Amino acid sequence: MAQDIDPWCDEIGRCEGQESARTAGICNCTHCGKELHFRDGHWWTWDARLHPDPQPQHEAE
Repeated sequence: MAQDIDPWCDEIGRCEGQESARTAGICNCTHCGKELHFRDGHWWTWDARLHPDPQPQHEAE
């Protein structure tokens, strides 16, 4: 599982999206590859709605 390898990713809630992909509205985490969707001004993991307390993700600088 990606979170065992890189604690910044996957279900830990710390995936990073790319600013350049905002207009497309979809990209993959720069670390673990998890699919991210840009909505409401934030990046969210594809499965955020499945978690009881979803958190917006980070954007790579």
